[in-house]
Amino acid sequence: MKKLSLQARITLWFSVLVILITALAFGLMFVINNSVLHTNIRELLLSTVEANAQEIEFLFSMADAEEDEEDQYLEYRGGYIEIDDDFLDELNGVYTSLYDAQGNLLYGNGVVNCPVDLSGKISEVSREGETYYVYFEALEIEHLEGLVLKGVVNENANQTILSQTVRLSLMLLPLFALVAILGGYLMARRSLRPIQKIAAAAEQISDGRDLSKRIEMPPQQDELAQLAGTFNSMFDRLERSFEAEKQFTSDASHELRTPLSVISAQCEFALKKGRDAQAYKNSLQVISRQAARMSAIVEEMLSYARLERMDAPPDLHTADVSQLTQQVCNDFAGTLQNGIRLSTEIESEISLPVSSSLFEQMLVNLLSNAYRYNRPDGTITVGLHRADTQAVLSVADTGAGMTPEQTERIWQKFYRADASRTSQDQKNGLGIGLAVVKRIADLHGFSLKVESRENEGSTFYVYMPLSGV
Repeated sequence: MKKLSLQARITLWFSVLVILITALAFGLMFVINNSVLHTNIRELLLSTVEANAQEIEFLFSMADAEEDEEDQYLEYRGGYIEIDDDFLDELNGVYTSLYDAQGNLLYGNGVVNCPVDLSGKISEVSREGETYYVYFEALEIEHLEGLVLKGVVNENANQTILSQTVRLSLMLLPLFALVAILGGYLMARRSLRPIQKIAAAAEQISDGRDLSKRIEMPPQQDELAQLAGTFNSMFDRLERSFEAEKQFTSDASHELRTPLSVISAQCEFALKKGRDAQAYKNSLQVISRQAARMSAIVEEMLSYARLERMDAPPDLHTADVSQLTQQVCNDFAGTLQNGIRLSTEIESEISLPVSSSLFEQMLVNLLSNAYRYNRPDGTITVGLHRADTQAVLSVADTGAGMTPEQTERIWQKFYRADASRTSQDQKNGLGIGLAVVKRIADLHGFSLKVESRENEGSTFYVYMPLSGV
């Protein structure tokens, strides 16, 4: 059974069930027919005896008799008993006989000898392994008082009908079995077709042949349609995950190529011929900086990869973002160089459902971007205020600004503005910071906007819906 396919098992189960139901129905029909036939036999016995009783007449002389060669005439009490030709020894399996008051057989076939019972009930008598139904009826015809009619019928008088029923059942049962097997197969095939499509699509995806393959949704919205929709959603996530993995590999290779080339060149330079201690030191310093850069690249890329795998922000809770924003700004202000200053305009007691760690990361990335692209002695201004049904976070700088073309691309991974637009000590950006900002905003349901003018600076806006408003 375990080796059979699901389609074969469904066909087998359906066939067995139909065959069992059919056999049960035939068995029940046999029992009912048997009961009905036995009832009919009893009714036939009564009706035959009563009909024959009505056919018996008393004649005072043979001169009163009608000429009929098939009629029977018995002498009785100085007259004659006329037994009509309709009165037969056996009719439809019922044997009828006539007895006098002393129990002597006058006419007919006794078949079964038994005491006279005028209770009006049908009695059962067993003889030689056979069961008979016996019924007595006293004649109430004038001059024939005391005469008794006895009817006898075998219990199996209509066994032929039952035998025919059994034979018919045995003939039809294989036909029903064949219909059940064929019907079960067609039903299983039709019912499992969506599942087979699901399996085929899953196999193609697992083999990596076609990650865009999707299951055709059935027109009826049943459990299989729900299953197909669930698998399609899973396939969507798998495709995004696979594409993200490929993109991650490609991006990592691209970003790590430069520092690896520098490290390789420095090693080759140091090994080519002897150098003084200072030259070796300079090479090791370059290698150390490039190694640190590679470490930072990997860390930022892994951080972004973790964000891409999220469907919702972790540890979501209502937090005082006013206090959180002020705290992040205070910590960041202590790292500023080149005369760059940070000012805040933060409205108090603004609470939002956020992940505090991701909110801090988003704000730090916006501040780092403003710092990197600011001019010496420039200013970073952080604002937070309510505006109708949302809170607005803004981070502005006084740097070189961006062109419209640049503002359209800043949310892309690994996109960086011209190096000439960054402050002298901040040219090592990886181009991931703003992509992380966008991903965190998307996870929270925030929207982003940027305004920028060349040679004047840029302002980044984060629009955050207020809960319960």
